[in-house]
Amino acid sequence: MSQHFEELYASKEQVWSGNPNENLVATVTGWEPGTALDIGCGEGADLAWLHEQGWQVTGIDPSPTAVQRAGKACPEASLHVGTFEELDLGTFDLVVACYVPLAKDAGEKLKASLNPGGTLVLLHHEFPEHQAPEDYLMPHNARELLGEDWEISVEKKARHVSEGHGKHHKDDLVLKAQCAQDGA
Repeated sequence: MSQHFEELYASKEQVWSGNPNENLVATVTGWEPGTALDIGCGEGADLAWLHEQGWQVTGIDPSPTAVQRAGKACPEASLHVGTFEELDLGTFDLVVACYVPLAKDAGEKLKASLNPGGTLVLLHHEFPEHQAPEDYLMPHNARELLGEDWEISVEKKARHVSEGHGKHHKDDLVLKAQCAQDGA
């Protein structure tokens, strides 16, 4: 999968619009800033926006080309080449994954990546059930895959994107999840 993303980023000057994800912005605006991890940070538009809101940001992406671009978009970010599954970057108040193929067994690692009271925000395009990749953690299967100790909400939101690689998708599912921490 890493090779796929590197080929995508290396094939174009810019893959995405350069704007932060509107549904991430709508979800996180007004939250008290802290530390944030952007899984699959791509070219860094979400990182840059989070940083502008006062967050201390860390980004990971399997594509070296994407990470290089993210560094230009948000020089203040701590950036790493790799996948969420293979890297251990500590704990965060906010973990964001927009359109990222997270393995369906990622729940325990996601829980371990959140500070007490931290929040996971997972955005994916709305797929008809028969097209959703079942090998991955998605909003429609999160309750089953994350486990009972997560408080989860999922909301369908329209997208207003006119440029970039994902412009053909019209709706997103936005998952917000908080996990009861051991000893809390």
